[in-house]
Amino acid sequence: MPYRKNNLAIYLILTYTEGVVSKFGKLWTIALGDQVAVIAQKGATLVSYQKAGLDIIAPFDPNLDRSPAFNGAILAPWPNRIEGGKYTFAGQIHQLPINEPELGNALHGLVYAKMFDFQVMEPERVVLTLEQPGQVGYPWTLLYDVMYKLTPIGLKTVIRVTNRSDAHAPFGIGWHPWLTPNGDLDDSFLYMKAQNHLKNNPNLIPIAQEPTRYPYNFNKKTSLINIDLDDGFTGFERGIDQRAKAFFTRTDNRQVEVWMDLSYRSFQICSADHLNGLKRFALAVEPMSCPANAFNTKDDLIVLEPGEKRTFKCGIHVLPH
Repeated sequence: MPYRKNNLAIYLILTYTEGVVSKFGKLWTIALGDQVAVIAQKGATLVSYQKAGLDIIAPFDPNLDRSPAFNGAILAPWPNRIEGGKYTFAGQIHQLPINEPELGNALHGLVYAKMFDFQVMEPERVVLTLEQPGQVGYPWTLLYDVMYKLTPIGLKTVIRVTNRSDAHAPFGIGWHPWLTPNGDLDDSFLYMKAQNHLKNNPNLIPIAQEPTRYPYNFNKKTSLINIDLDDGFTGFERGIDQRAKAFFTRTDNRQVEVWMDLSYRSFQICSADHLNGLKRFALAVEPMSCPANAFNTKDDLIVLEPGEKRTFKCGIHVLPH
């Protein structure tokens, strides 16, 4: 494979062989043809994904205490933000820990910091599981099964969630890949057919749904130059396969598709304009089952019955170049 020198993803693959422990726990490498991915125990996190020796997502060093920006993380039992970390469900008020103190929000759930267990470790597929016990702010027990699988056309993620509590549980989920532009993000393009843009308040909490219009209209291939994004989008055109898709064109003209099935209802798009030391390093295209603050607005909020199971599918496809 034409791997580039000084490539972090290849350093990870060569350094962290199967079973080696990092601060993100054990790592496992899966490969198929010219595709290679590294998955970590902590958060069932996708640490790196390459095709033909090129980074498709922005990799990170798993010997960091945390990833730079929730890179490759599973976001559950809620994706994105809960305003003030406070919500009411079934007549009870719950207060979550605030992990975004500058904006006063509870961000990206709980499982990104939990150590999953490897259940299946195969050359092209890995499955990790976690039982998330109830805790202050979220008193329900959930079981997660997370599969990453390489296929001839890309990387597929399948997440199965079971409510193991004896009560109904509010739930949402997302995934946080950062797509690398292979250069300057201003020289990249985004295309996705979404009807609605979610307008944020200063704390990045949606306050209104509006028709997509400049600078938030990506219904045709649109330059990302000078566009600052940390915004949700809904109302997607879906094909016969019922998938919603976002297409990111990199500086090398390679096109990367992020897709999500009907279990996911929103894309959150983030250009990292306001991340210290990471400004516009990549573009996050995040499949989410519900938008930010859904525990309060109830928009697309899932309520899991006792014993109920749900399955969520999404993935990345690098189109032929």
